[in-house]
Amino acid sequence: MNSWRLFIAIPLPEPVKQELARAQDALTHANSHVRGVGLAGMHLTVKFFGDTPAERVADIGHAMKLTAATVEKKIRLTCEGIGVFPNVEKPRVVWAGLRGETAVLEQMVQRLELAMETIGFAREERPFHPHVTLGRMKLPKQLGSLHKAMHQLEGRSFGEFDAEALILYRSDLLPSGARYTVVERAPLP
Repeated sequence: MNSWRLFIAIPLPEPVKQELARAQDALTHANSHVRGVGLAGMHLTVKFFGDTPAERVADIGHAMKLTAATVEKKIRLTCEGIGVFPNVEKPRVVWAGLRGETAVLEQMVQRLELAMETIGFAREERPFHPHVTLGRMKLPKQLGSLHKAMHQLEGRSFGEFDAEALILYRSDLLPSGARYTVVERAPLP
């Protein structure tokens, strides 16, 4: 059985990615333990499936398109601020936050979760926290320098954008990093 590593995300426009890359540079220079994601890895993930049988792609794509069709207005977002998961004492993921039409975004994500649950996929147990991953840390070291860099980026806007589509991506993990391939696309208003 052929399986693909899949997730659904909202792509970011290039100018926002470029601004995020500048912030990422500041963070990775401040702390050598932060491993930045490439520009292709900068997106707003709304549903992660992991390894999924390839024959489920059509079902996922159909449910994703039905969900996108329920969105009645543009979802305008601003990429702003820096944070970490799970916490500042043991950061593993460094991210940029999102604000703006987040209530509309969260309603769409809830409908997407329900649609995926209907076709047999488990609902995400953690609450949805809209963010763009900038980097990951395996070892939480040199935290003072990381916190200082985060403080310098606090409240900074990395740009506004309209969520234009839901994209079903295939992610292939390679020694050189993840490679993302668009599998299905569902436009948003």
